[in-house]
Amino acid sequence: VSVAIFLVVGTFMVFCLAKFRHTGEVKRGENLPDQGHGSALVEIGLILVSVGLVGIMVLPTLQGIFWIGTLPPQENPLVIKVTGLQWWWRFEYPDQGVVTGNELAIPAGRPVKFELHTADVIHSFWVPRLGGKMDLMPGQDNWLWLEADPEMKDAVPLPEDSPYQGSYFYGQCAEFCGESHAFMRFRVLVLDDTNFQKWVEHQKSDAVSPATVAEDLGQQAFLKNQCASCHTIRGVKGAGGMVGPDLTHVGSRVSIAAGIMDNNVDNLIKWIHTPGYYKPGNIMYKTGYASKEEGGMGVQLSDDDVVNLAKYLYSLK
Repeated sequence: VSVAIFLVVGTFMVFCLAKFRHTGEVKRGENLPDQGHGSALVEIGLILVSVGLVGIMVLPTLQGIFWIGTLPPQENPLVIKVTGLQWWWRFEYPDQGVVTGNELAIPAGRPVKFELHTADVIHSFWVPRLGGKMDLMPGQDNWLWLEADPEMKDAVPLPEDSPYQGSYFYGQCAEFCGESHAFMRFRVLVLDDTNFQKWVEHQKSDAVSPATVAEDLGQQAFLKNQCASCHTIRGVKGAGGMVGPDLTHVGSRVSIAAGIMDNNVDNLIKWIHTPGYYKPGNIMYKTGYASKEEGGMGVQLSDDDVVNLAKYLYSLK
């Protein structure tokens, strides 16, 4: 569109310059054309047309502006506290006592108030299929509300092995926030009331215990290799870190690494082994705790540790 406008305007301007170019000199005393200063009728007409066009755009949207900025009356609205960090999301449900990372669930057909905060730089919370975006500003509290259509149009169905019946939408940080801005994504699960309550109760529960030798070795690797200093796994003594996402039920999530990889053992192995390849600049890569990449500083995991750790994390359904 911009190119088309440029070509039309530019072509017309070049035509006028060539067609009406003055030739020769203007001598003193030579009669010149009347030097008019415009037409009041034309100027007033253009002003009225401009005001009319602005009115056509503004007046119909006033109701929508107030509607977007006013939370619908609800006796018990669902409140979710959103915290943006480089480059992942923390979601807290203060009334339900739930904390999760990079994946949240909302009940279909019910307004949800999102309280938006940032722990570092400017981020922007955006779920394109549900509504507009809103910035997360340092030192400033912002909010917006969204409501998912019970019919869940354009939503992606949850995997068949999911413990819940419903669909999900893609979310994304919409404000450049550093080298892995493009990989700061999340998922919004849309569930009916029954499945949402099931999800809440499950999220409030502690993590399951290891059921196999590999999972037990993976838990040991998690605790002895500094993973627990950054991540929380509720129910596991010593695993209470707050630097990274809560991993209590990470195995039940649709994706890992803030929405950039499908959640399975193979991808968990790749993510733990080379996090800097998939998300440049992330803390795991910079500290080297879970990486064999050159230049890393900190604890190095063996290949067996990585495999066992991946199996343990995937078991945390």
